[in-house]
Amino acid sequence: MAIMEPTAAREDEFNDWYDLEHLPQMSSIPGIDSATRFIAVEGWPRYLAVYDLAEFSVLRSPAYRERTGSGFTPWSRRNLAAVRGWQRSTFIRQSPGDSILHADCQALLVCLFRGTPDLRAAAESIAGGPGILQARAFGPGEESGEGAALLVESGALGSLPPLGEVAACAALESHAALLQFSAGYVRYGRGNPFGAFHGIESHRA
Repeated sequence: MAIMEPTAAREDEFNDWYDLEHLPQMSSIPGIDSATRFIAVEGWPRYLAVYDLAEFSVLRSPAYRERTGSGFTPWSRRNLAAVRGWQRSTFIRQSPGDSILHADCQALLVCLFRGTPDLRAAAESIAGGPGILQARAFGPGEESGEGAALLVESGALGSLPPLGEVAACAALESHAALLQFSAGYVRYGRGNPFGAFHGIESHRA
């Protein structure tokens, strides 16, 4: 996943770049099974992109390297140089197995932890909640060597559990101090970034 915050003056260009160049480039790389953008309604940074990979070797493939690093286009370099809070994190899916982001996911709660807490029991507990499409637990990826993530997916913003309830899960209680980052997101829609948010709220009401 990648999180970042463009400056207000560059936000329109940032979204043009991400929608018209960067996301299509990433989506075209063999082994990237899904690529989805989200915008924060609670927390920071404002923008999040979630990528599901078939395996970590995708990040070392010629196709990936041609589009990143020294292969970044001038437009990519221009936008990435201007964002704040940029962070790319990689994790290994632990529960439920090889699942990718649910196709109906419109709202997402993201919790990143330091260290290597086992989040599988918490994910399984949360997944049974009303309105929850999927809760996925991730362990450390090959790049960082540590870190864990919990992603809770829902079709409606109102169905996401409050962060306090997530942290209070028995499997997470002892890891609350390890919480590094958390935010609530809705799926980004080009031309109307908060359209999904308003639609979700209207549906809930």
